[in-house]
Amino acid sequence: MPALPTSESHETHDELTPAEQYQDAIVDLIRSLPTPDAADERYYQTVLKLFIRQLEACGVTPSEQLNEAYTELLMTSKMSQGSSKEASTAACFVNYFVNESDYVRLRESPNVISAHGSTGHRTWEAALALSDYIITAGLLLLGEDGQPPHKLVELGAGTGLVGLIAAKLDPTLEVILTDGDEQVVNNLRANIALNNNNRDNNNNDNDNVESLRPRISAEVLLWNETPVVANTDLVVAADVTYDASVIPQLVACLAQFADAGACSIIVAATIRSQETFQVFQQGCTTQGLTLTKLRSYNESTRHFFIPPSSPEVIIYKISNQA
Repeated sequence: MPALPTSESHETHDELTPAEQYQDAIVDLIRSLPTPDAADERYYQTVLKLFIRQLEACGVTPSEQLNEAYTELLMTSKMSQGSSKEASTAACFVNYFVNESDYVRLRESPNVISAHGSTGHRTWEAALALSDYIITAGLLLLGEDGQPPHKLVELGAGTGLVGLIAAKLDPTLEVILTDGDEQVVNNLRANIALNNNNRDNNNNDNDNVESLRPRISAEVLLWNETPVVANTDLVVAADVTYDASVIPQLVACLAQFADAGACSIIVAATIRSQETFQVFQQGCTTQGLTLTKLRSYNESTRHFFIPPSSPEVIIYKISNQA
């Protein structure tokens, strides 16, 4: 991402109103993010666009620096779009911060869903919500049997954010990212390598890099067809309940994991359609599974940015009926 614009005509910091100082701080934060030349500006453009809309909805006038930054990103994005075919498959790199200094970096192709019919090439709101829950709820500190989990499997992993966040939180955790689409799994492997390379570049003790690197892999897993991964302590899945036609296979897979032993199952469901979600609830009941609501992401504080227009995301724990 090119440097966001600065202007010599800006008022001094003391002359800005508190609202303008807050907005300019947001621009400065985005400008400070580590982004290589290959990064796509459209993600930052979207963030600023939503931020400006929220300000205007509250009757707050966007600051001069905020408007200039958004305009510059908008113009740069239009100039670099290229042909419609290239734009439909264009990839970008997005950083998702776990804390102030550490982040997961993902290669995403937001428009591939329209070009290839796959939803796994971008990070959806449910993955952001589930990642936030893992960070804030200390999910990795205590497993179903009272011990920290040793092996995590992510179903329908998409870009792999949830599993990679978990690996950041616990470098000793074995993480297996799974998806039913071979192309998505190839991108998962690329994202694993991308984050391992970041670890290598940031580690001064190269002799210990291999021992410090989390054990992460990616593989194809077809729900209710591929055998479940043995000795799994924790199963996570985000935004896997959107298609009623595959919910029976999904629920059967969850039941197989639940029957395999001491395994916690956490699912983040985006409530786009009550009818579709009821199919999921009924399927769980049929398979002898119980849904326990853990947290709702609607208007609550979020660790990651989720557009305010997004549908509600509910985090559920799934277990065998007593």
